[in-house]
Amino acid sequence: MPKDEDRVLWGPGLSHGTADSVTIDTWAFWNKPGPVMPKAFDVARTNSNWLYVGLNDRIMKSEDGGYSWAALTETYGAYDICVDPQLGGAIYFADTEGNIRLMVAGIDQGALTTETAINLPLRIARDINTGKLWVLKSATTLAMRESGSWADKKTGLSTARGLHSYIGGKLIFVEATGIYISDDYGTTVTAKTGGWATYASGLNAHRIVVLT
Repeated sequence: MPKDEDRVLWGPGLSHGTADSVTIDTWAFWNKPGPVMPKAFDVARTNSNWLYVGLNDRIMKSEDGGYSWAALTETYGAYDICVDPQLGGAIYFADTEGNIRLMVAGIDQGALTTETAINLPLRIARDINTGKLWVLKSATTLAMRESGSWADKKTGLSTARGLHSYIGGKLIFVEATGIYISDDYGTTVTAKTGGWATYASGLNAHRIVVLT
């Protein structure tokens, strides 16, 4: 996504012609509708042509891989978006007013919880099998929602983000000073040895799946 306020992102498309000529084809990936910048992005696992982008004042959706876009809602903007791993038409998102919301097929299901509105992505994760939902609320608390109830799993965090869930109850996220993992659906959250040392605050992390 573009970093500068007025930039439109272009690319890719470099093709070689003869030995002394090169043809460059470009296409517009995202042309922001008005003076608002993209804040959040996610892709449906069940249909990779379904893309969602969160802006300050609306959420945009594409159903053809980004070729065309339409407003999914103009009631809410989104700082973070997580598409349900089993339902491509269901999204969880952190709205710009400070609520974690669920929307199904474009219909708002209401706020699931309230937090401090914070412009940070990758703070929502949905388990692929169990239906558990994790949120790094206000970037300070790892909370889990199950059967309509919330429970705090880890508190005292700072600028937490980069939350990802994996099959078998495995989680990972980062914060200002360290890396945290869980292997039991967030029941036990463990700080990895080392921390950031000479590095700045972490932005994202993934666990490597080792096949045996």
